[in-house]
Amino acid sequence: MKPIIYFITAALVLVTGCHKSETVPSQEQYDRYIFFSQGIDTKASLINSAADMAGKEFAVIGFEYDKSSEWSAEKANAVPNVFYNDAGTANIPVETLTCDRDGTNASTIAAEYSPLQGWSNTKKYSFFAYYPNSVSNNYVSLVNLSGTTYTPGAPSIKYTMTPADLKASMVDLMTASPQKDLDGSDSGVTSQDVTFNFSHRLSCLGLKVRNSSDGGIILDEIIFHISGIKYKEIVIPLDGSEVSKTAENPSISADLDFTLSDEESQLALSDELVISDKLILIPQTENITVNVEIHYIRIPVNGYDGYEDTFVSQALVTQLIEGNKHLVQINFTDSKVDVNPVVATEGWVEIPSVNDTFN
Repeated sequence: MKPIIYFITAALVLVTGCHKSETVPSQEQYDRYIFFSQGIDTKASLINSAADMAGKEFAVIGFEYDKSSEWSAEKANAVPNVFYNDAGTANIPVETLTCDRDGTNASTIAAEYSPLQGWSNTKKYSFFAYYPNSVSNNYVSLVNLSGTTYTPGAPSIKYTMTPADLKASMVDLMTASPQKDLDGSDSGVTSQDVTFNFSHRLSCLGLKVRNSSDGGIILDEIIFHISGIKYKEIVIPLDGSEVSKTAENPSISADLDFTLSDEESQLALSDELVISDKLILIPQTENITVNVEIHYIRIPVNGYDGYEDTFVSQALVTQLIEGNKHLVQINFTDSKVDVNPVVATEGWVEIPSVNDTFN
C-alpha cells in the first residue's frame, strides 16, 4: 500500500502508510500505524496555497526510545531511528515526503514515503519537522545545536545564504513545533494522530504598486538596492531552543532584481498589486536600508506622449521581523511616482492549514 498525503483547500491533509522493516520482537506490536498532522501559521518559493506544495519536499526526523524514559533524558545521545532507507537495512536521520497532485481533485495533493513505519507498544516517540528538506536543498542542513555536522542529540537546522548570490539562496524556511514523548497507545495519541504546527522562520521583503495615473504603466525592471544585511547564517534548534546567527562584518549589500510576470508588468488604471516575486532574508532587529529603482514606460493617453523613465526612491529603512512580510509601497500618479517614507510591515500571506498523516 502507498501512503497518500491530501492537501485540502482549508486543510492540507497528508496521509501515508507505515510499517517496521525490521523483525518485530515478540513483546512488541505494530498493529497500528503512526499518523502525523500539521498546520502552517500563516526560493523555495513562498508557500501561499495548497497548490504551492506540489512537487515540494518536507522533512521529518523521528526518535524511538524506551517507554519508561522521556525525551529530556534521551536527547543528549538520541539517534534518529524511526525511519529506514529504501532497502530497509539502515536507519536514516531524515525522512522525505514529496508532494504532487493525484489528479482526482483540483484542491487535493498526494504524497508518499517508503518504507512505511508503525507504532511499537513498548516505545515512546519524539518527532521534528521542517521545510524545505535538507536532503535536496543545498542551503539547509541538519546540524547539532552548535551548527556542526549532525551527530547524536537534539536536531537543529542551519540555513546559509550566499552573499555573492543572495537571491539564488533564498528559501521560505519553516519549522514545526516539536512533538515529544508520544506513544501509540489510545491514551498516548488521540486517533493515532500527531499534529505539527509550522511557522515561517525568516523575513519577507516585497513591493506593492498602484497605478493612480490616467494611463497605463509598463514595469520594465525593478531593483532593490539593499545595504545593512547583517546575517548570512542562522541555526534553528527544532526543539524550540534559542536560535543563533552568524553576523557579517562588514554587513552585506546587494542589488536584487524582481522577476515580473506578463500580468504584473502592465498596470492599467487603478490597478494595485503586490509583486509575486519576493526577497527572503534572515530576521534582524538592526535596520536595513532599501533604495527602490524602477524602470517604467508610460503609455500615451489623452494626447500626451508616452515615454520611458527611471525612478529611484529615497533611502527607506526597516527591521526584518521573523514571519512578517515587509512591503515598499509605490504609487504612480500622472506627474510623479510616490513612495512611502518607510517600509510598511504586513502579516505574512496566509495559506491553508496543512495536515500531514503518516499511517
